[in-house]
Amino acid sequence: MKNRNVSVDLFRFLAALSIMFLHTCWGLDDSLLDAYPIIGIVIGRYPVILFFTISGYYCFLQISKGRNAAKTQIRSLLKVYCVWTVVYYLMSFVLNVAAGHEPVGKFFAERVLYFFTEGSYPHLWYVVSLIYVMILICLVYELCGEKGIRILAAVSMILFMIGVLGTSYLPLGEQIPVLGDFYGWKYYFVFRNIFCLGLPGVMFGYYIVRLLPVIEKRPKLAETGFFITSVLGMIEGMLVIQKGWISDFPSMFLMPFVLIFGMSCLIRHPLGQLESHAVFLKRMSSYIYFVHPAVIAVLGFLLQVTGVHLSYWMDYIIVAGLVLCSGIILMKIKRPWTKLFI
Repeated sequence: MKNRNVSVDLFRFLAALSIMFLHTCWGLDDSLLDAYPIIGIVIGRYPVILFFTISGYYCFLQISKGRNAAKTQIRSLLKVYCVWTVVYYLMSFVLNVAAGHEPVGKFFAERVLYFFTEGSYPHLWYVVSLIYVMILICLVYELCGEKGIRILAAVSMILFMIGVLGTSYLPLGEQIPVLGDFYGWKYYFVFRNIFCLGLPGVMFGYYIVRLLPVIEKRPKLAETGFFITSVLGMIEGMLVIQKGWISDFPSMFLMPFVLIFGMSCLIRHPLGQLESHAVFLKRMSSYIYFVHPAVIAVLGFLLQVTGVHLSYWMDYIIVAGLVLCSGIILMKIKRPWTKLFI
């Protein structure tokens, strides 16, 4: 087994569980999120950007060794994206077109466009964004080398700030000339997902790789930085909620620092004694992310047909149980086709 950082894999797994919890609440019973909006900010937003940051860290770790890892990631992501696209297109066709809720022509016209822009299913926007970001990184590194990556990292931080002004601080961002019109642009959300969330999130991984040698000389820097920025980040989130500024994907100004210091803590404490569980955590976290919306959609359809209403906790327990059990079964089958899904 290759040496893995179990801490990173464990938090990736926990992040996948938290995203599944949030989507279950949104898809089946959003009363919890209405009552406690801070859950949507902390649990619902940091994990997705954490996925970008983990991908960026491993990518730039290889690039620092002279390997253009972005090429490998692009091929892997395209294969996974196409497989899950087929799954979700088939499910959507049955639940929408076959059920008479959507015309066939509209279904195919929209899905072709979504495949290249917003994702073939809502949660797959993450994969689309990551593919475009990796293509950009690959091109920049091939053409401009390390200097180009440094420039891209700086530009990404500016784009992240623009994204923050278009979400958590939208009432302020709309008052800024040019930006106000930009936030109303038809394809702003596609641009934002790729360049104001995906690109910065991946480039946080670049900053982590650059920061680690400094942390080696000052070991307490990561833990201290994470504690301080986490407290300040929570205060920022509560302030944004109090002001009523939350809009769609509420990225916040302190997110980069929380993620960079937090990931640095995980990397410094790899939990090597649990390495035998690392592959399971990594594969299961990916499976959870990809499959859980399908389980939620099917469960929601069955609940609607039967007229049964469950609490959000029961909804989540059922969804989590089905997802984890199916994932474990697929792992145990150990056939070539199962690796396409987990």
